[in-house]
Amino acid sequence: MNARQMLDATKATVKYVKRNPRKSAVFAVVGYLGITHAGDFITYSNGMDVGRSGVLQKLSLKGTWPCTYWAGQLAMDGFEVKNGVATNVFEFNVQNDKVTKELINLDGKRVKLGYLQSYSHWNCRRDTDYLIEKVTELPDRPGTAATKGYQFPTVHQ
Repeated sequence: MNARQMLDATKATVKYVKRNPRKSAVFAVVGYLGITHAGDFITYSNGMDVGRSGVLQKLSLKGTWPCTYWAGQLAMDGFEVKNGVATNVFEFNVQNDKVTKELINLDGKRVKLGYLQSYSHWNCRRDTDYLIEKVTELPDRPGTAATKGYQFPTVHQ
């Protein structure tokens, strides 16, 4: 397409918008919503079968109305404690009420989380790319934080 054809196409678009302002506004709104929320329905990665396992260490309700959401942290198996901080933490969000209730009941226990990963950052109801869709309780392993009632060491300065 040469410069003259591009100019003609632009003029035709401007004429259409001037003649049909309502249709143009509707088209613009629908187009904007379609582009910004497409990432909510397109997943980049699927961890439903493999998932991530560890001790559920935190689950909290974040945000303000109408953008409240559940966010959590999983201290993954094989984590190390350095200076009183767990270094291998998986952060996630939950939007399913049934899964949220299961997670609340399993707080501090060893679980396996099935997740979907998508890159939509237009959604105000989450702050990570990982949405938890499935929770499975796992038996405690001997010597893990969940079986010892593990307390993270305090750092004295």
